[in-house]
Amino acid sequence: MVRIRFTTLFAERIGGISAVEVSAGTVESALRALTDRHPELVPLIWKDEGTVNPVIVLFLNDRQLGPRQFGASVKPGDEIDIIPALEGGCGPPLSAAIAIAAPHPSGFGETQDVTSTRHWRP
Repeated sequence: MVRIRFTTLFAERIGGISAVEVSAGTVESALRALTDRHPELVPLIWKDEGTVNPVIVLFLNDRQLGPRQFGASVKPGDEIDIIPALEGGCGPPLSAAIAIAAPHPSGFGETQDVTSTRHWRP
């Protein structure tokens, strides 16, 4: 069996389970076995076209895999780690209000709060 480990982002969607063992011959087939067993993870792991979601990073036995390596063979005892490339953050995902302390126009060492909105581009 191949062991797949993942972070809280994944675990909280499937009842707190942080690792799953599956039978598989490749990294990609292990991910398919995982999402067959836990369909709640499909939107996190797969893009609409059925390819691995680019916002996750995969490791096989502590070695990071690139997209061309998802077909790599796995054997019993191997471990796959799934790490979201981006996890957490603050504020709305596409914009954030940024408060800036700017010098007060009077020049007497006071500050004024200036708030601007910055739009993030993925």
